Amino acid sequence: MQKVTYALTILVLAAGSFAQTGTNEFYASYGVITIQDFAEVGKSIASAIASSIGSGIVDAFLGEGTADRLKTTETDGTGCIILGYNHYPSRRFSWGILGSYAHYDVTYTYESGKTAFDDDDFITAMARMDYRWIYSGNIRLYSGLAAGACYYHSKGTSAFTTNIYEYEDWLFAFQANLLGVSFGRTVRGFVELGFGYNGILNGGLAVAL
Repeated sequence: MQKVTYALTILVLAAGSFAQTGTNEFYASYGVITIQDFAEVGKSIASAIASSIGSGIVDAFLGEGTADRLKTTETDGTGCIILGYNHYPSRRFSWGILGSYAHYDVTYTYESGKTAFDDDDFITAMARMDYRWIYSGNIRLYSGLAAGACYYHSKGTSAFTTNIYEYEDWLFAFQANLLGVSFGRTVRGFVELGFGYNGILNGGLAVAL
């Protein structure tokens, strides 16, 4: 959580330092079906495959039923929580920065009843640019791209030892919004359809200053 606080502080300070004449916008949103979600699904599939192969090898040498196979994997995630800033130098173009956070609690249950746990965090920062195809009154239609970096941290326990492991890595982060819809003036609602670290579907509220 301390890393999240640092990331959000940096985001706010950067937005304040980059603000110029023109329209500035701060927003908060929530994304679903994200790259992080796909990564967690892939991790669960890989764990099931590894357990099946390992158990098969153990059973082949020590006898059928010797190995303790992975039975179920349950993942509980927060979804992607996003805070960001946009600057509009013109009616059509905008650029900005955003930060996001996603957390997952993963529980592995084995046939013997033993369990193992993973806590996974994804902290992402990206720069973004958008182009408005339609700017008519309170309605805006736009597309955009974002790119940056994601800090990944995983901490977990094993079902068979008392060891606690930690793993961290830096990943390339991106978001491609095929279509966004914004409605309102000072307080704006928006929905974005795309693919990447913000999700296939992302919606929230923005305040123009």
